[in-house]
Amino acid sequence: YYVKGHVMAFLLDARLRRLTGERASLDEVMRVAASLYAGDRGFTLDEFHAVAERVAGTSLADFWAQAEAGTGELEYAEALAQLGLRFAQPAEGPTPGGWLGVTTRTEAGRLVVSGVTRGTPAYKAGVDTEDELLALDEFRIVPDGLTDRLSQYRPGEQVSLLVARRDHLVRLPVILGAPPVARWRLEPDPAATPAVTDARGRWLGLGASC
Repeated sequence: YYVKGHVMAFLLDARLRRLTGERASLDEVMRVAASLYAGDRGFTLDEFHAVAERVAGTSLADFWAQAEAGTGELEYAEALAQLGLRFAQPAEGPTPGGWLGVTTRTEAGRLVVSGVTRGTPAYKAGVDTEDELLALDEFRIVPDGLTDRLSQYRPGEQVSLLVARRDHLVRLPVILGAPPVARWRLEPDPAATPAVTDARGRWLGLGASC
């Protein structure tokens, strides 16, 4: 929630700058809120909404619905384009091994599936929680050796996964995926126009053309 609050502040700041032609930002909202509600009481969420909409000069109902009440992914594209920024993957390292998309635990010397993420190769292949992972193709999976075993394969390869399920042996064909990118970096977009680059400079407090 702490991280989401910082992201929401960034998105709201970008929205306010866009709506006011950069005449106002989240800083102005906080200044107005402090002047109206100074003291120990502070202000409520509804009062903050009212101040933000007063500064914006228009309703922000769609923003509150998506950023606060919604459960979907936050929308970054418009704010990033406005400030000439983009998300980029870190520099590529070694080619990753195959990926199943399960979490596991070791139980009495057995490697047991404790979770299967929706949409992953394991989910699509029909792997269930509480399945015991026994082998990939004809190679045994020892309790601490799943990552090493998967490293012998590449994303896109099909393997045969042998599991024990309620005392039955089950073979599941799995097309391995690539591990999801855990981290992205935010960087200037080289395709940004001079006007957008200037807007980014003002947002950073560094002046134009940065």
